[in-house]
Amino acid sequence: MALFRRRDPNAPRIPRKDRRGASPVTVGLVLLGVLVVVTYLGFTKHIPFTHGFQVKAVFNTANSLRPNSPVRIAGVNVGKVKKIERYGDSDASVVTMEVTDAGLPIHKDATMKVRPRIFLEGNFFVDLQPGTPSTPTISSGDTIPMTQTSAPVQFGDLLTTLQTDDRHNLQEVIRGYGGALTRKPDARDDRTADPDVRGKTAAQSLNLAAKYGKQAFRGAAIVNDATLGTEP
Repeated sequence: MALFRRRDPNAPRIPRKDRRGASPVTVGLVLLGVLVVVTYLGFTKHIPFTHGFQVKAVFNTANSLRPNSPVRIAGVNVGKVKKIERYGDSDASVVTMEVTDAGLPIHKDATMKVRPRIFLEGNFFVDLQPGTPSTPTISSGDTIPMTQTSAPVQFGDLLTTLQTDDRHNLQEVIRGYGGALTRKPDARDDRTADPDVRGKTAAQSLNLAAKYGKQAFRGAAIVNDATLGTEP
């Protein structure tokens, strides 16, 4: 028997790359794609083309919220705002939020409040109170009614509420209060005033009262202890 068999010249040739497996370029592209997917999931913690637990809430106003505004429980981020829509023909808004497993379960008596993230007006978030454990839980897609939500009053809305006459009256009250604190008393006012505060403004008199208030409260405490029959 022959040790070596001659190759049939008519047999099909097998390409070299098929004998060696996938090319280095293909392997590199596959690894790069896997790295991109792992990096995306690591930063976003969200699987594409899927939806988590969604809950809707009706607010009388949601002007301060934006998509991706955080949803928090006790200061911890548990979700974000997905979209904001008008509630029918009213001025109210329906806010759709996506909540992670860390924010579940949510009960039917849950409440939501829009709160500022920084002092005065700025970025806002939804403060979620998940409700009492004894009440039933809600399902994904359920809506929390307006009676269980609240939003801060915007400064512009406050000015709109105060009409011209109301704003003028408020200015007069503030101006009069300031004048009462800074006006020097005349001789008629000093006639019945305490000698220590004669010639002083109301603001100066209040400062003196605060200065001597500590001693006065201590004396009142001694009198109270004596009335109760105990020693201070």
